[in-house]
Amino acid sequence: MKSMRLREFSPNGIASFRHLLADLRENPALDISERRMSLLTDPRQTSAVTPEIEALEQPFRTKREAAQYLHGLLAPIADRHLENNAGLWTWLTGFFFDSVCPVLDGKRVVRNDYHYVLEAGRFAYAYRHILCISWQIMQREPVFNRLLLDGNVYELTMIVDRAMRQAAATRIPAYFEVIDRLYWNPATKRPKSGCQTDRLPGNIQVRLPTRLAQLARTWDLAYLDAEHILDLLGPEFEAWRHGRPESATSRRRKQRPDVPAG
Repeated sequence: MKSMRLREFSPNGIASFRHLLADLRENPALDISERRMSLLTDPRQTSAVTPEIEALEQPFRTKREAAQYLHGLLAPIADRHLENNAGLWTWLTGFFFDSVCPVLDGKRVVRNDYHYVLEAGRFAYAYRHILCISWQIMQREPVFNRLLLDGNVYELTMIVDRAMRQAAATRIPAYFEVIDRLYWNPATKRPKSGCQTDRLPGNIQVRLPTRLAQLARTWDLAYLDAEHILDLLGPEFEAWRHGRPESATSRRRKQRPDVPAG
């Protein structure tokens, strides 16, 4: 494992990293090892972070593993200097690139730039930065985070995208416990089937943020615990609390009369 003093990219460094991503899209089998390490240490495109922090390159399997390591690594830096620091988060992506964009079957699948380059100040993209959003989830909710962090580190899953795109909802202290209790399946240790689509009532994509916004007109949700919020959500969400709702297709199949064998 390599260790290196923590650094951050300058705007030119970020531009060079974008070029590297573009080249990988053109040639997914491209060997970038030397180019990446040269870019990470180039004094013309990077600068050392203060206070001095040593980063250890290591593999992450899940967003949880990444978040736990980054939580400790970045602890000496005030949060206000972290969340919108595009140079730092983009440099960290480059440093842990083999985890965030691994070689699979001899090739790397490079997704949109915003997964690797923090779009600071542009919320529609900033919350999709894989490492930064993993760290933010751990910072905001150290307990009820399995729904969002127990997945491959190199994928921004639909459930993370749907849960974290609602800026107002994520500021509710009990929000993460609410979504954990609604949409996590403890038996399979995975999100409940169907919760990420808009086909079922009480889904996380449309109905939960809509209902929370309705409740916020008459309740100060910041002062309510998860149990109280779950009770206020109403009948539409009851099935999620106790399993998952049936789709309209499933209900029709159950209601269809049996046809006797000929």
